[in-house]
Amino acid sequence: MGFCWEMLDTLVYPIFSLLYESFHHLQKKYNKSHIKNRCTIEKTFGILKKRFHCLKTPLHLKLNSSLATIVAVVCLHNLAILRKTSGKLM
Repeated sequence: MGFCWEMLDTLVYPIFSLLYESFHHLQKKYNKSHIKNRCTIEKTFGILKKRFHCLKTPLHLKLNSSLATIVAVVCLHNLAILRKTSGKLM
């Protein structure tokens, strides 16, 4: 007696279908969140580049110095927001 593929298909397909639909839903949710966050980050980079011209070109510094520069720029930007400074700082 041979293996009954039809019976296996009948048992496995509903489980596979449920898993696929669940995965597809999670993938769509992740993509939506990713797009939203990416837009926010790109907008933030644009604001920082507009205010601090040193960010418009690549930083020719060592990694640690580059990180410190970016942190300093973000801190200055946040301070300017708190003080409601609209002009360019650098």
